Amino acid sequence: MTNAEQPQFQIPNQTELGLEMGPRDYSPTPSPPDSQIESIIQRHEANLLAIPGVVMISHRIVEPKKEAIIVGVINATVLNRLPNQLEGVPVRGEVTGQIDAL
Repeated sequence: MTNAEQPQFQIPNQTELGLEMGPRDYSPTPSPPDSQIESIIQRHEANLLAIPGVVMISHRIVEPKKEAIIVGVINATVLNRLPNQLEGVPVRGEVTGQIDAL
């Protein structure tokens, strides 16, 4: 196929498609937590992250039908500073090492 035979594509007119270009205000509203465990995490997140060596907080199912709060730490010496549970939900520490945001 030569250059002359290649199909030609046209850029669609954005106005005809109903698209507006240019800056827009962006003010997202925080969504409410999807689950009870997420609410618990939100209530305790600041205190957990204040513990030196804590780098992340999440949750997952650790046993059939049982969730736990997962706290990532930089090394094993931080594990003994974590609570065993928060509001009845078990807390499990995992050594993740340092996590750097991209």
